[in-house]
Amino acid sequence: MQRFPFHKKIILSPFRLFIIASFLYMPLCAQIGGKNGFEFINYPGNAKLSGIGGMNVSSKDSDPNMIFSNPALLSKEMHNWASVSYNRYYADIWHSNVAYAFDTKKLGSFGAGMQYTEFGRATATDETGNILGTTFANEYAFVVTKSHTIGNYTLGANAKLAHSQIAGLTAMMGLIDMGGVFKHPTRQFTIGLLIKNIGGSFKNYVPGQQVIAPFDVQAGFTYKLEHMPLRFSLTAHHLHRWDIAYDDPNRITGYDLNGNPQYERVGFVDNLARHFVLGGEFILAKGFHIRAGYNHFRRREMNMDNYSGLGGFSFGAMLRIKRLELGYTTAFYHAAGARNFFTVMVNIAGRSKSSEMPLTSPQ
Repeated sequence: MQRFPFHKKIILSPFRLFIIASFLYMPLCAQIGGKNGFEFINYPGNAKLSGIGGMNVSSKDSDPNMIFSNPALLSKEMHNWASVSYNRYYADIWHSNVAYAFDTKKLGSFGAGMQYTEFGRATATDETGNILGTTFANEYAFVVTKSHTIGNYTLGANAKLAHSQIAGLTAMMGLIDMGGVFKHPTRQFTIGLLIKNIGGSFKNYVPGQQVIAPFDVQAGFTYKLEHMPLRFSLTAHHLHRWDIAYDDPNRITGYDLNGNPQYERVGFVDNLARHFVLGGEFILAKGFHIRAGYNHFRRREMNMDNYSGLGGFSFGAMLRIKRLELGYTTAFYHAAGARNFFTVMVNIAGRSKSSEMPLTSPQ
């Protein structure tokens, strides 16, 4: 890569800047976006989470990727399971994460992972258009997880160290997640609560301009129907803030009888629905699941004026063969098309995988 002086003014292509900025604040762009940094931490980078809507704090099984969603979902059933996930995003942007979990008899369950986002390379120029070379942007976070179970209750915490680099400017942030899960003693029913991204930056892109952490409060439940092979989840996000919709002051939806323009306004029901994510898993066999999800916030914020397509919907599948598990999801963000998520899980100790929630419906 050709070197160039970072003290000079650097101009990237408008499209590249738009894509990078949008991804930095995904999935919560619009009114609640554009204010926080390190939003890549909230990105649903694995096949399961993406397949059930992109947010979940209560789906308690043996997938180590769920430590990114709620540390209280970490359990002994994840012992020695490792996972690698990959997603190719828009404009040469890609995201991946790795996760591993193990259990000790004396100290309980531990997990570790890393989330990484690469924004690709871009041509850097000065204000007159002279090419200075190429530049790049990437972000990553290291995650360490600990959980402890007492009876039907599990408490967990994530400690995260995040780093971001954009065109030679860097920032670092320390964050903590605190979560809890209640598992019903006789039914396949769990409730989860999460306080996410508590903390702040100790190095900013620009000295004196503090980077704000993407704080969130989430809660939800997962329930397996007793006589049907369906496990569904409902997750609420941004419980600490009611208004998460974006009222575009320039978007005209019509005209009144006097010819005055009528601007878009988000009503109570629409704003309420944006707080919820619905996900389902059809358990067709012990080693084969079909997944589907709907994220109303994503659909409404990413839609076009006259066309939304399948925006907000996601569909996926999981296939397990002994100690190897393959996951795939296609998630629709807007009319530009869907993104594909791939996850490979393996039990590195060779032990058979179990689950806290039975994967087959009762006879």
